[in-house]
Amino acid sequence: PPTSSPTTPGPTTTPAPTTTTTTPAPTTKAPTTTTTTPAPTTTTTTTASPTTTTTMSQPTGSPTTTTCTCTCDDGSSFPTVAPTTTTTTTTTVSSNTDSGRDPAHVCLSSEDYVESGSENGNYYSFAGQPCYCWGDPHCTPIFSGVEHNFQGRDGRQYVYMTRCHDSSVEAMPFQLLGKHWEYKTDAQHTIEYVTLKLFDGANYDTPYLVHIHSESFFCYYRAADSGFLDLATRQLYDENVDICSPILPDTHTPIGESGRFSIYYSVDTDGKYKGVDVSLTVWQDCDLNFYFKRAKKKKDGRYRSHGLNIYPPECFRCHTCGLCGAFKGVDTSVMPTCDGGAVLVETGEKYGAFAYDENGNTYDAEYCCRDDPLCPNEAQSRSRRLLESGEVYTSTMGDFVPVDACDPQIEDAVIAACAAARATVEDCCLSLGDGGITCDRMVESCNVDACAFADGNAALIDEEVEQIFTDDVTALCAENEVRMAAQQASGQEPVALFDPLTLSVNEAAEAIIVATPAPTESDTSGQQSPSDRGSKQGILIPVVVAVAVVLVCAGAVLLFWWNRNRVKKEISFQETAGDGDEDDFIGVVDT
Repeated sequence: PPTSSPTTPGPTTTPAPTTTTTTPAPTTKAPTTTTTTPAPTTTTTTTASPTTTTTMSQPTGSPTTTTCTCTCDDGSSFPTVAPTTTTTTTTTVSSNTDSGRDPAHVCLSSEDYVESGSENGNYYSFAGQPCYCWGDPHCTPIFSGVEHNFQGRDGRQYVYMTRCHDSSVEAMPFQLLGKHWEYKTDAQHTIEYVTLKLFDGANYDTPYLVHIHSESFFCYYRAADSGFLDLATRQLYDENVDICSPILPDTHTPIGESGRFSIYYSVDTDGKYKGVDVSLTVWQDCDLNFYFKRAKKKKDGRYRSHGLNIYPPECFRCHTCGLCGAFKGVDTSVMPTCDGGAVLVETGEKYGAFAYDENGNTYDAEYCCRDDPLCPNEAQSRSRRLLESGEVYTSTMGDFVPVDACDPQIEDAVIAACAAARATVEDCCLSLGDGGITCDRMVESCNVDACAFADGNAALIDEEVEQIFTDDVTALCAENEVRMAAQQASGQEPVALFDPLTLSVNEAAEAIIVATPAPTESDTSGQQSPSDRGSKQGILIPVVVAVAVVLVCAGAVLLFWWNRNRVKKEISFQETAGDGDEDDFIGVVDT
């Protein structure tokens, strides 16, 4: 901060009583007489440099000279530019500041990819939709437009966004983790809080952790400052609360020492369920934006259930993988795994192996540990076997047997209440751009969550349905309206949150981009992999359509030829058997 003290100005710095700023001689700028390292309150007794001193008149008394001095990371200092100075001043940023991204790390669109022949991984196939995970949790949809109901295990962290296997930490130097919490039974879990893991340092090997809750905390610390040496404990908020430095809202807060990261958030106090709007800025111009909204009631003094809405990032689409999916690949029924394979996404209302996979479908925070000095090696990583590139990962629950949290005595009543609530928000659902598909998926989730949260009490069904379904849908529509209005105000064509256009794939890119892995020798079932089926369908469908068109056209020609001959025969019959009057001619025309 600037400091002030009365000083005796030099002969050229003493203004008239009504002068507000010092007016130096036009050609006077004496670098040889200015001290090389100015102290905060020190000015030279010779002609002042216009870039170091500003003299302002006071209401009473003598003028006061104020010098502002900035201190760099290496201990050196330099004065700031006076507010009224027109002299051009060049400031050299400290060499450890990561002030800009490497052009090689900028994502290319699928069109650019085709034209430039970019390296694999440096493209994305489609713009993508927001990854919206809510309830226990239901991700409806993820970036690729499909849905899943991954539950995980109590107390564990899971990776919702991270760099893909074929991308480097320099291309995407952060992860977004969600800490899961068992709500009622081991069958249902919620997102209690999220954690941004930021890889700082010249070699990207100094992680910082930012813990984000909708109400209770928003803070960060350097991972190395934690007293815990195991990865899982070091990344949990409750185990490191004493070293977690608070981050204030409505302020751009730098994280780390390289200047690579800054974070900004605002507290949303509107609506029934409040939350935080968060923006992580990387390299000063690449933003990741998401909204974290609390829901339900507090448990043990803290909100434990949240909705997480992550918007498609501008700079990281081509490098993004995780439980929120990816932006490349034509077959969206599969999702890239942490280590280069693929896993079939399990959708629908009922939960199976995908929902409870013991390794989080490779996105358990320990299983998918990378770029961290504390990452356990392969032998220690929970019996992890690294997948070969393109290998299909098989989801498994192990010995885990989930207990259904829904009371069958109220299940039918809950389903009816969710359907009734859906009918009341039809216009809202259609405004989201996907013809109501997102709302229909949320109804399926409502059937499960409201039944569990009502805890067998029929009197609570309507309240739970309102909180779990109606309020969330209404909030989505309000958010969609605000975003479309902002797009229109900036001269863009408004696009709804879940508009199918965000999933359209460039056809030229399809011919180059390998969507999903081919079957491996480990596939002993004799069934084709989703990618194999998808690629064959991509060839068969145009062929079938072409054959069908040819057959229809041939049939039309034959029918026309047959009918033409039949009419000619009828005319010949009329000419032979008729008496030649006008009625005979009209009969021929009718025929």
